[in-house]
Amino acid sequence: METVVSVPGPSNPNAHSQFWRQLWSLKVPNKIRHFLWRASNDSQPTKRNLQKRNILLESTCERCGDNTEDTIHALWGCPMVKGTWWELEQCRAFLWEKFKCFRDLLQGVFAQNNSRMAELFAYIGWSIWHNRNARKFGMELIYTDAVQRLPEFHSAQDPPLTQEVATYPTHWLPPPPGFYKINYDGATFQDVAAAGLGVVAGDSDSRVIAALSERISLPPTVEALEALACRKAVAFVTDLDIQDAVFEGDSETIYKHLSSDQPSMAAIGHLVDEARKLAATLRSYQFSHVKRNGNIVAADKLAKLAKTLYEPTIWVEDIHRDVATLVVSDRSFLSY
Repeated sequence: METVVSVPGPSNPNAHSQFWRQLWSLKVPNKIRHFLWRASNDSQPTKRNLQKRNILLESTCERCGDNTEDTIHALWGCPMVKGTWWELEQCRAFLWEKFKCFRDLLQGVFAQNNSRMAELFAYIGWSIWHNRNARKFGMELIYTDAVQRLPEFHSAQDPPLTQEVATYPTHWLPPPPGFYKINYDGATFQDVAAAGLGVVAGDSDSRVIAALSERISLPPTVEALEALACRKAVAFVTDLDIQDAVFEGDSETIYKHLSSDQPSMAAIGHLVDEARKLAATLRSYQFSHVKRNGNIVAADKLAKLAKTLYEPTIWVEDIHRDVATLVVSDRSFLSY
């Protein structure tokens, strides 16, 4: 790769979509896809990003002690990681190229049309970041470890199952491997003529990858509020460029409308149809229903939290501190 492929710009939305499809389609563990997603969005807690948030006073890389530690430096530009990337033969031709950001680098890797290289690149990049944080093993072992782990992961994967997602569980259950569950709900604030929307996205390992809380004008009916929450959830997923999703709410009425193969003739039909059409742009999706106890994070906290908000609030791989205990409760239930 002698010519670096530039980052897709706003004038080329198809390139944006293709990039995210390639990322989410990599046959690597979810945690590594999440890592690539965060790195491509420059949301990793590098010293530079922590300095921007006034958490650290300086941003010098602790490995080389010379340059600012932003995402591209920590994972590629630091001289201390070059020896690891040299082990991946396909990287040698552009090892000393300077990339503006990690997404620029990953775009170039995808341009090679070599799935094994891209998957090894993902493993190695994640291992470099993991090594930076945990210092569990020497840099010289990262490439060998990635080469061994990638085929192990591939051989452990079962063929995709076509089973249906349970529709009426009483507690939150994780989605099938490779999918992301998007829980949504609404809350009404009659005293201020407003309502709140809550959305939380989790993976098959019960990790929260993103959440949203938004205040809106009070809809005419509860069904309209639930339909608006569902539409917001689907739109949120498309913004995150997630391609495989299970959308789950606690309104049986909305679930039945969403699951029907006929256009909805109800007063909320236009909202239901908009949600279904938007979901149809994903690679795969399902609608699911859960009892209210299984929707408590989105319902009782994120939606109600919106009462004090005057603009939408989004958390990426994080969640509001008042909701965190409920996420822990969900995970505790799964351990029994």
